[in-house]
Amino acid sequence: MKLSIVIPSSGRKSLVRTLKSVGTFDGEIVVAHDGGNRVPDLVRESGVAARSVQSERQGPWGRSAILSAMQAAQGEWITFIGDDDVYTSGAPRKICEELNGKRNPVAFTMRRGAPFFDLLGSHKRFEVGHIGSEMFALPNDPRKWGAWGATYEGDWKFMEETVRNYDGALDWSGHHTVTWRAVSRVSVLTPSRDRPKSFEMVQRCMMRQTIPIHEWIIVRDGDVEYDYQMAQQKVFRRHGRPGELHSVCSNLIDGLSRVTGDMVAIVPDDDWYDHKYLERVAAALDESGEPVCFAGGPVFVYNVQTKRMVNVSGRGYPDLGQISFRTSHPTNPLGYFDGLCRRGDPNLDRCMWRNWHGGRVLVENNRLHLALRGVSGTAAVNPIDVGASDSELKLLQEFTGADYNIVQSC
Repeated sequence: MKLSIVIPSSGRKSLVRTLKSVGTFDGEIVVAHDGGNRVPDLVRESGVAARSVQSERQGPWGRSAILSAMQAAQGEWITFIGDDDVYTSGAPRKICEELNGKRNPVAFTMRRGAPFFDLLGSHKRFEVGHIGSEMFALPNDPRKWGAWGATYEGDWKFMEETVRNYDGALDWSGHHTVTWRAVSRVSVLTPSRDRPKSFEMVQRCMMRQTIPIHEWIIVRDGDVEYDYQMAQQKVFRRHGRPGELHSVCSNLIDGLSRVTGDMVAIVPDDDWYDHKYLERVAAALDESGEPVCFAGGPVFVYNVQTKRMVNVSGRGYPDLGQISFRTSHPTNPLGYFDGLCRRGDPNLDRCMWRNWHGGRVLVENNRLHLALRGVSGTAAVNPIDVGASDSELKLLQEFTGADYNIVQSC
């Protein structure tokens, strides 16, 4: 048997598509998981012959599951693919052909998903951010395997140490084998009411995200028309009634019931986001599994009317637009947030985070998000009228770059 394909899986539906992309080749498929019946069920649903291996331990990034599968692998060589990635046509067979006569680890190329479609490995750069475990095939020799840590850089460090154990020898192949994260898992949820200018800014931010958006659920009331420009947008109009809950609460209740993605990022209609925000959301949720809030380190709020920026770090903010979570979390965050919304308190951001009844992780903001106040349209719940003066917009330009003009016009 030439090749063992190792697939770590948390039970995402996309595993079926990954398995079906393998095709015929000289080897076996080993699906690794850390418990639960969903993975074996998905393997059966795919109709593809594959072994399921359960890890005795649980951990972030599926590292424990990967190691269990590697130890169970029976092929001469081992390669990897994520359960939300797909092989290019005939890739496993081509990998087997490429490995003939090889003794050292081999690096293939893989293409990152929308919107950039980078061909990682084409420049033969062995560095974090330019490689992924899916690019590599290595001899099935546990004595030379590196340590695979439970961190974002885990696969890079594993391969670095493994290659070092082969005296630094790594064969680079030009074959494109994998499309990375071909299936997006992030649902964006936006409650909105009569803020077309600021929504235009948010839409601009979402159009530039470095990972594809599974769906963008927009629930809005009000009368002003918006200009929608993304295929992933699912727009739902509500008609408010006298005496009902606050607009934000009612719109969120409606939107939460429509989510189909594995991850949810709450994105208000009046906040600015860096182009890597959702990529960092997915990475943080993959790493911890717990709900995350990007309120660590310096956190800023900007008032576009008074032109003032204030550092709200340490004030127990956090902002609604900094919170993300996994729908599959055992504490049922969808139900939890729905219950909070039905209480009608417009200060949802503070309630959501302070009263969360399970684990939670505070993530460094790193200027990935800027909450805005004073935008045209519906008034903000918590206006900010203090902070450093920015009459010449230098602070705003430093924070948002070329976006500062569209931000200040909101």
